[in-house]
Amino acid sequence: MIKSALQTCSFPESIEFIVYADSDDVSMEDFSQLNTRIIFGPKMSISRMTNTCYKNATGEILMYAADDIVFRTDSWDTKIIEAVKSTNSDYILVHGDDLGQKSKEIATHGFVSRKFADCLGYLLPPYFYADFCDTWLTSIAKHSKSRIELKDLVIEHLHPSWGKANIDETYLARTREKRFWKEYLKYQIYLPLRLSEILKIKLYKLSR
Repeated sequence: MIKSALQTCSFPESIEFIVYADSDDVSMEDFSQLNTRIIFGPKMSISRMTNTCYKNATGEILMYAADDIVFRTDSWDTKIIEAVKSTNSDYILVHGDDLGQKSKEIATHGFVSRKFADCLGYLLPPYFYADFCDTWLTSIAKHSKSRIELKDLVIEHLHPSWGKANIDETYLARTREKRFWKEYLKYQIYLPLRLSEILKIKLYKLSR
Protein backbone atom coordinates (compact mmCIF):
# COMPACT_ATOMS: atom_id res chain seq x y z
CA MET A 1 0.00 0.00 0.00
CA ILE A 2 2.71 2.46 0.99
CA LYS A 3 4.91 1.61 -1.98
CA SER A 4 2.08 2.09 -4.47
CA ALA A 5 1.14 5.41 -2.82
CA LEU A 6 4.71 6.71 -3.10
CA GLN A 7 5.21 5.43 -6.65
CA THR A 8 2.13 7.22 -7.98
CA CYS A 9 2.04 10.49 -6.01
CA SER A 10 3.46 13.86 -7.08
CA PHE A 11 4.86 14.97 -3.73
CA PRO A 12 6.14 11.95 -1.75
CA GLU A 13 7.96 14.18 0.72
CA SER A 14 4.62 15.69 1.79
CA ILE A 15 2.91 12.40 2.60
CA GLU A 16 2.90 11.03 6.13
CA PHE A 17 2.07 7.41 6.97
CA ILE A 18 0.93 6.47 10.46
CA VAL A 19 0.77 2.70 10.87
CA TYR A 20 -0.80 0.88 13.82
CA ALA A 21 0.55 -2.57 14.70
CA ASP A 22 -0.24 -5.01 17.48
CA SER A 23 2.39 -5.07 20.22
CA ASP A 24 3.13 -8.74 19.55
CA ASP A 25 3.56 -8.31 15.79
CA VAL A 26 7.28 -9.08 15.44
CA SER A 27 7.08 -8.70 11.65
CA MET A 28 6.76 -4.93 12.12
CA GLU A 29 9.76 -4.44 14.40
CA ASP A 30 12.16 -3.70 11.53
CA PHE A 31 9.58 -2.14 9.20
CA SER A 32 10.83 1.02 7.52
CA GLN A 33 9.37 3.21 4.79
CA LEU A 34 9.68 6.88 3.82
CA ASN A 35 7.84 9.24 6.18
CA THR A 36 6.37 6.31 8.11
CA ARG A 37 5.81 6.05 11.84
CA ILE A 38 4.73 2.84 13.60
CA ILE A 39 2.49 2.94 16.65
CA PHE A 40 2.50 -0.28 18.66
CA GLY A 41 -0.38 -1.09 20.98
CA PRO A 42 -2.90 -3.70 22.09
CA LYS A 43 -5.30 -5.41 19.69
CA MET A 44 -8.29 -3.19 19.09
CA SER A 45 -11.04 -2.46 16.58
CA ILE A 46 -10.23 -0.97 13.19
CA SER A 47 -12.10 2.21 14.12
CA ARG A 48 -10.05 2.64 17.30
CA MET A 49 -6.80 1.92 15.45
CA THR A 50 -7.66 4.49 12.80
CA ASN A 51 -8.58 7.11 15.38
CA THR A 52 -5.33 6.46 17.24
CA CYS A 53 -3.45 7.13 14.00
CA TYR A 54 -5.56 10.25 13.39
CA LYS A 55 -4.59 11.67 16.78
CA ASN A 56 -0.93 11.20 15.90
CA ALA A 57 -1.14 12.60 12.35
CA THR A 58 -0.03 16.13 11.50
CA GLY A 59 -1.52 16.69 8.04
CA GLU A 60 -4.50 18.84 7.09
CA ILE A 61 -5.92 16.14 4.80
CA LEU A 62 -6.36 12.73 6.40
CA MET A 63 -6.99 9.36 4.77
CA TYR A 64 -8.54 6.36 6.48
CA ALA A 65 -6.98 3.31 4.86
CA ALA A 66 -5.93 -0.28 5.39
CA ASP A 67 -3.09 -2.38 4.03
CA ASP A 68 -5.22 -4.07 1.36
CA ILE A 69 -5.42 -1.15 -1.08
CA VAL A 70 -3.29 -0.21 -4.09
CA PHE A 71 -3.06 3.28 -5.59
CA ARG A 72 -3.65 2.98 -9.36
CA THR A 73 -3.84 6.65 -10.43
CA ASP A 74 -0.79 8.83 -11.02
CA SER A 75 -0.68 12.17 -9.17
CA TRP A 76 -3.50 11.05 -6.90
CA ASP A 77 -2.33 13.47 -4.20
CA THR A 78 -2.61 16.43 -6.58
CA LYS A 79 -6.15 15.40 -7.48
CA ILE A 80 -7.12 15.29 -3.81
CA ILE A 81 -5.57 18.67 -3.06
CA GLU A 82 -7.28 20.28 -6.06
CA ALA A 83 -10.62 18.75 -5.10
CA VAL A 84 -10.37 20.14 -1.57
CA LYS A 85 -9.36 23.60 -2.88
CA SER A 86 -12.23 23.58 -5.37
CA THR A 87 -14.77 23.90 -2.59
CA ASN A 88 -15.31 26.91 -0.37
CA SER A 89 -15.72 24.66 2.64
CA ASP A 90 -13.09 23.39 5.07
CA TYR A 91 -15.36 20.44 5.85
CA ILE A 92 -15.07 17.88 3.11
CA LEU A 93 -14.75 14.17 2.28
CA VAL A 94 -13.18 13.17 -1.04
CA HIS A 95 -13.01 9.67 -2.49
CA GLY A 96 -12.44 7.86 -5.75
CA ASP A 97 -13.29 4.48 -7.23
CA ASP A 98 -12.10 1.44 -5.27
CA LEU A 99 -13.21 -0.95 -8.04
CA GLY A 100 -15.49 -2.61 -5.53
CA GLN A 101 -19.15 -3.49 -5.54
CA LYS A 102 -20.45 -0.18 -4.17
CA SER A 103 -17.64 2.25 -4.93
CA LYS A 104 -20.06 4.92 -6.17
CA GLU A 105 -22.20 4.67 -3.06
CA ILE A 106 -19.66 4.35 -0.26
CA ALA A 107 -16.36 6.11 0.39
CA THR A 108 -14.62 2.90 1.46
CA HIS A 109 -11.22 4.61 1.68
CA GLY A 110 -11.64 8.37 1.71
CA PHE A 111 -9.78 11.59 2.39
CA VAL A 112 -11.18 13.89 5.04
CA SER A 113 -10.21 17.46 5.87
CA ARG A 114 -8.87 17.80 9.39
CA LYS A 115 -11.63 20.24 10.30
CA PHE A 116 -14.25 17.69 9.24
CA ALA A 117 -12.67 15.07 11.51
CA ASP A 118 -12.09 17.50 14.35
CA CYS A 119 -15.71 18.62 14.20
CA LEU A 120 -16.94 15.04 14.55
CA GLY A 121 -14.23 14.12 17.03
CA TYR A 122 -13.10 11.09 15.05
CA LEU A 123 -11.77 9.94 11.70
CA LEU A 124 -13.87 6.76 11.80
CA PRO A 125 -17.00 6.48 13.98
CA PRO A 126 -16.03 4.69 17.22
CA TYR A 127 -19.49 3.15 17.45
CA PHE A 128 -18.50 0.28 15.13
CA TYR A 129 -15.72 -2.29 14.97
CA ALA A 130 -15.11 -2.01 11.22
CA ASP A 131 -18.19 -2.62 9.11
CA PHE A 132 -20.42 0.43 8.53
CA CYS A 133 -17.69 2.92 9.51
CA ASP A 134 -17.38 3.98 5.87
CA THR A 135 -21.15 3.81 5.36
CA TRP A 136 -21.69 6.10 8.35
CA LEU A 137 -19.05 8.60 7.28
CA THR A 138 -20.36 8.68 3.70
CA SER A 139 -23.86 9.37 5.00
CA ILE A 140 -22.59 12.25 7.15
CA ALA A 141 -20.74 13.79 4.21
CA LYS A 142 -23.51 13.20 1.68
CA HIS A 143 -26.30 14.73 3.74
CA SER A 144 -24.20 17.69 4.86
CA LYS A 145 -23.24 18.33 1.22
CA SER A 146 -19.58 17.70 2.04
CA ARG A 147 -18.88 14.78 -0.30
CA ILE A 148 -16.83 14.85 -3.52
CA GLU A 149 -16.49 11.76 -5.73
CA LEU A 150 -13.55 11.74 -8.14
CA LYS A 151 -14.40 9.33 -10.94
CA ASP A 152 -10.89 9.50 -12.40
CA LEU A 153 -9.23 8.48 -9.14
CA VAL A 154 -8.72 4.74 -8.67
CA ILE A 155 -7.52 3.28 -5.38
CA GLU A 156 -8.25 -0.43 -5.64
CA HIS A 157 -9.48 -2.37 -2.63
CA LEU A 158 -8.09 -5.91 -2.78
CA HIS A 159 -10.85 -7.39 -0.68
CA PRO A 160 -11.15 -11.18 -0.17
CA SER A 161 -14.93 -11.05 -0.65
CA TRP A 162 -14.35 -9.88 -4.22
CA GLY A 163 -11.82 -12.61 -4.97
CA LYS A 164 -8.91 -10.17 -5.04
CA ALA A 165 -7.01 -11.70 -2.11
CA ASN A 166 -6.86 -14.83 -0.03
CA ILE A 167 -8.70 -14.94 3.29
CA ASP A 168 -5.86 -15.17 5.82
CA GLU A 169 -5.84 -16.01 9.53
CA THR A 170 -6.05 -12.37 10.60
CA TYR A 171 -9.19 -11.82 8.56
CA LEU A 172 -10.80 -15.02 9.82
CA ALA A 173 -9.98 -14.11 13.41
CA ARG A 174 -12.27 -11.08 13.15
CA THR A 175 -15.31 -13.39 12.90
CA ARG A 176 -16.77 -10.80 10.58
CA GLU A 177 -19.98 -12.61 9.70
CA LYS A 178 -21.02 -12.88 13.36
CA ARG A 179 -20.34 -9.21 13.92
CA PHE A 180 -21.88 -7.90 10.69
CA TRP A 181 -25.54 -8.11 11.70
CA LYS A 182 -24.85 -6.64 15.12
CA GLU A 183 -23.14 -3.67 13.45
CA TYR A 184 -25.97 -3.35 10.93
CA LEU A 185 -28.51 -3.17 13.76
CA LYS A 186 -26.48 -0.47 15.50
CA TYR A 187 -26.29 1.51 12.26
CA GLN A 188 -30.10 1.56 12.09
CA ILE A 189 -30.68 2.23 15.79
CA TYR A 190 -28.14 5.05 15.91
CA LEU A 191 -30.02 7.10 13.30
CA PRO A 192 -30.72 9.99 15.73
CA LEU A 193 -27.00 10.21 16.50
CA ARG A 194 -26.16 10.22 12.79
CA LEU A 195 -28.67 13.00 12.16
CA SER A 196 -27.21 15.07 14.99
CA GLU A 197 -23.71 14.73 13.50
CA ILE A 198 -24.99 15.75 10.07
CA LEU A 199 -26.57 18.82 11.65
CA LYS A 200 -23.34 19.55 13.50
CA ILE A 201 -21.33 19.61 10.26
CA LYS A 202 -23.96 21.83 8.60
CA LEU A 203 -23.89 24.32 11.45
CA TYR A 204 -20.08 24.45 11.49
CA LYS A 205 -20.02 25.08 7.75
CA LEU A 206 -22.52 27.93 8.10
CA SER A 207 -20.52 29.56 10.90
CA ARG A 208 -17.25 29.59 8.93
